[in-house]
Amino acid sequence: MILESRREWAQASSRQSRTFYTSKFHVKPKHTSKESSSAEEDTDTVLLPENDLFVDLLDSSNKPNWMPTPPQYSWSRHPEFTKTETSPRSFILAKTKFRAYNHSCTSFLDLVEDEYCCNDPTKPGCLRLRVGSRHSTSLNISPLHAKGKSRADDTAPIFNDHVSYRNSSIHMWPPPASRCPCSKRLHDIMNPPLQLGPSHARSVTGVLDDRTLVYMVTAGRSYGASDDSALGTIVVVDFTRPYSSTPSQMRRVDNELDTDEAHWKWTTGQLRRCKSGTCQ
Repeated sequence: MILESRREWAQASSRQSRTFYTSKFHVKPKHTSKESSSAEEDTDTVLLPENDLFVDLLDSSNKPNWMPTPPQYSWSRHPEFTKTETSPRSFILAKTKFRAYNHSCTSFLDLVEDEYCCNDPTKPGCLRLRVGSRHSTSLNISPLHAKGKSRADDTAPIFNDHVSYRNSSIHMWPPPASRCPCSKRLHDIMNPPLQLGPSHARSVTGVLDDRTLVYMVTAGRSYGASDDSALGTIVVVDFTRPYSSTPSQMRRVDNELDTDEAHWKWTTGQLRRCKSGTCQ
């Protein structure tokens, strides 16, 4: 399976957004010499569109390259924003330090540099997670079989499966540092201080799987020999649920981490404590 992200401009306007495309990757089986020769003969046949007036004008010097449009399915196309969102906020590539897509939960995750989070001109933008997802709702009735009148949408793609999806709201995390004590602590963890280099120049590299995001923050590149040996700070974001029963050895480790300012763990009732200002 191949996943591709494209930044597109809707209807040639100034509004830009990303679309995630998924396509199946088929590997052709190995053939015998006789099958390979017959397959080569089939590939020599040039495909041309049917009932096209210009086909008769082609000759061997034109070298036409054409293929029929493959079937399109709704699961293969995931737009970042819906058409109902009037003024969505997007981040340019320079402000997107890490980006990934999880096909199993049809979600995208970005690590962005948000300069509007804490509005501190003495520091670079806050590193925050930006997550968006979608889920299937029901069968979408084809416009040809729908009753009533509505405006035709010529730009909407036509899918073979007629399954509709509903996009969830894009969430930014953590909240601004001024919201509560644990938000301030989370900002300090996800935005570690740089050991060397200017404060507004940093480089971020990361990797994501189904459970964990790991990224390293280093000073901005100086394009010298010191870049290869530059030290950085590694940040781990674990998305798994806490265990209901923890072994005694792991419980001792958790107690030690609870007192570490560089560690934070979500617990039951966290939202209530954040609203009351009693969180840590």
